[in-house]
Order: sequence, then C-alpha cells, then structure tokens
Amino acid sequence: MRIEIPENIQQFGVGATHFHSLCYMQIILRIAARKLNKTFAPFPINDIKATEANILLRIISNLESFQTLCLIGKDYSACCTLARSIADSIIAIKLIYQSTDDDEKVFRHYLYVLDGLILNKKLLHDDLENNGRITDEEFQSLSKQYETARQKFNEGIEFCNEILQKHPYKTAFPEFFNAAVENGSWKYKEKRVKASNKQIPCFSWEKLYSLIDNRPSIISMYSLFLSQFVHGLSISNMSGNNDVDNFESLASCVVCLQGLVADELKQNFNDDNKLLEYMTDKDIQDIMALHTPERRLQIMEEVYAKYNSK
Repeated sequence: MRIEIPENIQQFGVGATHFHSLCYMQIILRIAARKLNKTFAPFPINDIKATEANILLRIISNLESFQTLCLIGKDYSACCTLARSIADSIIAIKLIYQSTDDDEKVFRHYLYVLDGLILNKKLLHDDLENNGRITDEEFQSLSKQYETARQKFNEGIEFCNEILQKHPYKTAFPEFFNAAVENGSWKYKEKRVKASNKQIPCFSWEKLYSLIDNRPSIISMYSLFLSQFVHGLSISNMSGNNDVDNFESLASCVVCLQGLVADELKQNFNDDNKLLEYMTDKDIQDIMALHTPERRLQIMEEVYAKYNSK
C-alpha cells in the first residue's frame, strides 16, 4: 500500500509521491555537482577536500543511476544494491571527512586511500604468464599495462606512507600506527592493538550504519535487508520485488541519503554561497514540472506577493 507523506503534498501538490521528492533532490544535487566539477581536480589524494568532493560526485552519479532505475521500475534488485553502495560511501564521508579533529581526519584519509591502493596492488600477481590464448603482441601490451599499474600503485602507496610517517600518531601510538599503516585500517574504532591477535579493533559495517541513523530498524535495513540483494541471496530472486510500491518505499529511503549529501554540500562546499550558481532555465523548468498546476500557481502568487512587498 502507498503511504502518503504530508510534506510531499505540501511541497508538490495533491497526489505527490516519494518519486517527486527523489527527482527534486536529484535536480539540486545535479546542479551542485556542476560546481564541484568546475572547482576541484579529479581525485588528487594529497588534497583532502578535493578527495571528498570527488567522493560526493561519485555518490551523486550513483544517485542518478538509482533514479533512472527506480523510475523505470523494472530492477528492484539493482536499486537495492545501489542504495547500499550509496549508504556505504556516505559512511566514509561521515567517518573520515566530517571529523572535527584534524589529526584524525588526515590519518583516516590517508589510510582510506592506502587501503584502496593496497587492495588493488594485491590483484596484480607477481608473475604474469601467457596461457597461449592471446598473441605475443597482445601479451606484451598487456604486460606493459600491468607493470604501469603496479608502478602507479607503488607510487601512491609510497606517497601515502611518506605523509603518514610525519603524523603525530607515529610517536603517540606507535604500535597502533604501524599496524594501521600496514593494513590501511581506516575503520579503526580504537587507537590500540589487541594483545590476543595483534589486530586493530575496527567498526563493523553494521555499527557504521548508525552514523546514518542510529535507529535499529534503519541499521538492519542497510546491514541485513539490502545486503540480500548485494550478495544475491534467495530473497533477491523471489518474484514480486518489482512492485511499484516497493520502489516508492525504497525511493523514500534514498531521499534521506540525498538529504545527507545535500547537508554536507551546504556545510562544507558552499563557502561563497554559490553552490547552485550553475542552475539553468531547464533545471527550473524541471523543478516546476514536478508540481501540480495548482501548486505552481500558488508558488507564483507567493513570489509575486514577496516581490511587491519590498
């Protein structure tokens, strides 16, 4: 069954659904993304704010894909997978880049980058051999790409290590520091190493979802329900998932995630109060098209009254 949200009705008019809010929020994020693209270079790991901007851009791109799939209404499983991925990325924003402790932010940032570099380097086996299924010329070209990738990962790892070796945690928490740097343990919850297994205590993903919303029902939705679709468990194969009401419920969840992204943009990327300066006439038309004719008339009357009161 469909549950109407009064705020949707107030904003867009009678008959408005969660899809209206989803589309409205995405237009706003799309406009803000143009600002980020114009302002920041593509993922420079030595610029923490630019790195966060690039993560936000990827999240907005994921949200674009979610909106497309959600409105088509034919792939609920993919929408759930995207929703979980978007939530995971927002967790990284919250844990790393929303920290008010600069030392903590810098340390987690470089561990976060280091973790990705280490994992990708492990995918490159030490010995690359031609199994005879490709030509020698193709193998030589592949080998060159392989070594270039390995070199880039090594350079990135070396750069991160050079920065981290100057971090105050090296002397303040030496055992923790060495273990964290070795493994890229950016999800640590304590600056210590367990005596029993020499491992760093880290947050579980289930615990990290409380950074989005600490209500148990919301945490279980991300950690249990959506994971069934991410991992292809039995529920993801059952019929009936593509019912329109399911999509609308999922849309309401993602609207909340859009709001978290918008809040972060307004708080940390709106220094000049021009976050939406790249809004176009088409954007305004798209926003107004989400409203009923009656609601559009009401908005115009409110704007006219406000203008004449000056």
